[in-house]
Amino acid sequence: MMHNTEYNPIRIIGIIIIAGLFIWYFPITHNLLFPAPKTIETTKLIYINNTKTVFVTPTPDGRIYFASEYQSGIRKLNQPYSFISYKASDGISKNNSFKFSVNVYDYRQFDYLHWYNPSLGKYQILFPKTGYKFLFVFVDAYIDDILSDNIRIWLPNNFQFQYLTDVFTEYADNETKQLRYRELEFTPNINNDGYIQYYGQKRMYVNTEDTRKTAGEYSEQQYYLYEGFSNRMNGYILYEIPDYINIQNGYIIANFGGFGYSSWSLQN
Repeated sequence: MMHNTEYNPIRIIGIIIIAGLFIWYFPITHNLLFPAPKTIETTKLIYINNTKTVFVTPTPDGRIYFASEYQSGIRKLNQPYSFISYKASDGISKNNSFKFSVNVYDYRQFDYLHWYNPSLGKYQILFPKTGYKFLFVFVDAYIDDILSDNIRIWLPNNFQFQYLTDVFTEYADNETKQLRYRELEFTPNINNDGYIQYYGQKRMYVNTEDTRKTAGEYSEQQYYLYEGFSNRMNGYILYEIPDYINIQNGYIIANFGGFGYSSWSLQN
């Protein structure tokens, strides 16, 4: 039997068309028969939290640069100055170590005051020297009870805080430290557990010859500061300031010896 070996052009063209259609529709039919798994796009958010501390120092260019908590220099009101003393041999243990902080946080000024005379049971007017006015500065000193461990240090006294060194006059003899002033009589201390009194003083009642004028009220100097916020020393310092001075333009300057110094600007 003889086989026909001639090529049929129509058959060849049909095969090509069928192959082309198969190639063309194969991805579509494949995806319909075998669908690809769904891909869910997710976005991962990365948060970067950087804390930067800027250390600045006072400069004589007429601008005010504020210091950080552990840096000597000028700071705003209610920004404490702190220093840490590590006394432990390993430098880490809190035994005999402490963090001390001191803060000038507010002030008041008056042309005259009313002081309470307990022997007469009434207020009397107290005037400053001619050409002067009164300035109350509120001071808070404390040792924290986190780092510190059963420690006490010498309390910076009122004379270590000065207003404009060349013109300040502190109005504070032993008698005036015992007085209660109507202008501050109901001003709470910083712990809100009593009324504010003179810084570094503890008021008590003693029946002696020296306290008859104040009906037994007596103020005793405190020399040590103990750890813990409940033992903080909070009070005011009273100054006489010349009338020509704008108090807000001044500074409270405090010197802590080997632990540095700080100044608080009264203009916030």
